[in-house]
Amino acid sequence: MNKQTILIVAKDELIAWSLPKMLEAEFQVEILSEKPAALERVAQGGFSLLIVDVGLRNGGTRDLIGEVRAMDGEIKIMVLSGYGCPLDEDISQPDLCIDKPFKKETVLQEVKNLLSEHS
Repeated sequence: MNKQTILIVAKDELIAWSLPKMLEAEFQVEILSEKPAALERVAQGGFSLLIVDVGLRNGGTRDLIGEVRAMDGEIKIMVLSGYGCPLDEDISQPDLCIDKPFKKETVLQEVKNLLSEHS
């Protein structure tokens, strides 16, 4: 069985370390820390889900979501935020926003829910 692939884009080292550990038993996971590299990888295809941490450098979360939506209308997008979901209505919205701190069980269940919609 092929595992679905998730791209995580996180500036926070703790998120970048812990989130893949939460997910890699059931999914293939790639981790990046910057918007340009993330856009390059999404353009190559193969991702079912993008998980992005709010507050990225080099263009930020809002721009990343909009550009990813323009490249791949099928990819699901989850945002992690310690401030609620602060994204404006005039851009593409994520499919889900999870508040930090979060529990492993919550993230895993929400990822499964989003990816079951993707299948």
